[in-house]
Amino acid sequence: MPHRAAPLHSAELPVRITLRSHLRTLATPRVAAVVSRAIDASGSLAPSEFRVVCYGIDDDRVRLVVEARSARSLSFGVRSLTIRIARTVNAHLSREGRLWADRWHGRDLASAKEVRDLAREMVATRVHANGAQAARTRLGRLARLRASRRRA
Repeated sequence: MPHRAAPLHSAELPVRITLRSHLRTLATPRVAAVVSRAIDASGSLAPSEFRVVCYGIDDDRVRLVVEARSARSLSFGVRSLTIRIARTVNAHLSREGRLWADRWHGRDLASAKEVRDLAREMVATRVHANGAQAARTRLGRLARLRASRRRA
């Protein structure tokens, strides 16, 4: 089955990214701490081009909400982030090989309702963005921004 091209990314829309892992232990405290450090370290590369707003770590996947200036920034940012996470997790667990089960999946959050629903979902699970309150605040800000742009 051929890989379908992703739709063009709009810079004003946040993007929900899902990364599926071969490991089923991403949410264990030690591994989750390593994943969190890798994601937090990625923010210093080019925050004006690509930024992780918040993220959640489940047993076998990492879910992120990111902002990117362009489709190219989104692609490069997610690629560098997945490489960084894979290298740090593999080094921490003294293992080699692929960490990610497949390509990353991304979807633009085009409405305020989508952002609010995602905020509820992520706050209900393990969310990291300087704590759940910061995640609610950031996602709430995005939802209000989307709603105001829609009215304009």
